[in-house]
Amino acid sequence: CGINTTPPDLKAALEAYDQRQQQAAAVKTIHVTAQTVEEANLLDDAAATVAQTADSSDIAPVSLIEAIAADPSSLFLSAPVRTGKGVLLAGAIRATQRLVASGKHPSIKSIRFWFITPKQFPGEWWYWQTVDQFHNPDLDAGSKVAAVRSIYQFIVEFTALQRDRENPTVLGIDEFSRLLGLVASVKLCEVDPVLFQGDNQGFDRWLIDKVMLSASMMQANGYYAWVILPANTVGGRGFSKGDADSFNVFTLASPANLAFADGSGAAFAAPAIAADHPVFKLGFSAGYRKRDRKWYPVPNFGDIVDRRTDKELPVALTNRWLAPIPQEETATVATLLDDAPAAAPVAASPLDENADMIAEYLTLQPECSSCSAVLDKLGTKLERR
Repeated sequence: CGINTTPPDLKAALEAYDQRQQQAAAVKTIHVTAQTVEEANLLDDAAATVAQTADSSDIAPVSLIEAIAADPSSLFLSAPVRTGKGVLLAGAIRATQRLVASGKHPSIKSIRFWFITPKQFPGEWWYWQTVDQFHNPDLDAGSKVAAVRSIYQFIVEFTALQRDRENPTVLGIDEFSRLLGLVASVKLCEVDPVLFQGDNQGFDRWLIDKVMLSASMMQANGYYAWVILPANTVGGRGFSKGDADSFNVFTLASPANLAFADGSGAAFAAPAIAADHPVFKLGFSAGYRKRDRKWYPVPNFGDIVDRRTDKELPVALTNRWLAPIPQEETATVATLLDDAPAAAPVAASPLDENADMIAEYLTLQPECSSCSAVLDKLGTKLERR
């Protein structure tokens, strides 16, 4: 999906678009006497918008999917509705994996993706079909504390992975701003009573610190975070300009939704862009990268969706994450199932009930298609640790 040539009809469109932009700028600057952009910004909001409006020279020579695959380091993806956020992510994950697997990536030998989304919509699970671990906690039903504990365990396990710059790991968090709102009411002392004894701070604060600090301080060690949010700001959530500067910031826009491409001062806003901008002739939507101030076209949906490994919805995921059983409990189960002569009876221990549950889990497991299916049968009987 590279874009390395300029067809004649596109060249004409670029020239026509630039001419319209110049005419619009000329009309608006008649009322502005300032000689510099900075002075114009103080005198006339319209002139400021003109100064930040994209022109055809801002189009990058490659697609947004290719740009992310070439540099999968920590990123913010700010995307309003109807801009193709999910399909873009599906394409970027797969393109990165293909490039690394081919041995042609200039600096990466292997890469692993762990993704979380609070969105309960199986019709979109194919987005995450090729990630290494996928977690879909339900924070709207059941025990919210249990769901938050699972998020905590998921991130703790991700953090413990072996990684370096040539073998990075990516923690992806979809619907980040919504996730923060859902977990804010759960206190840290409820998540881990031992480690966070007496700490009444909301889990959202820990989550922000973990994502931001780890992804900004540990990028040199291959710890990356992809943060996806349907907003152009995370107001009140504790992010700073310095935090954002350590990430690649992409802002999506489409002819149907230019809400975040308004030239405003919001943390993740892009320069104003018109619905007839030539970049939209190159794909369904476009992403603005603040680092190089370029618009990257996003390929049409068909170019991405047609490459799915399973076109039927919903797909059956085999990468659903389940917290592992502690080693001491696994050993107990092995003893229970062993065909060797029974050992002498021992006094009952607090682990006996857990061992029974694990034995039941192992009994159900062969007839179920996934760990999540087993858990559905067991209900809340099996404790997630």
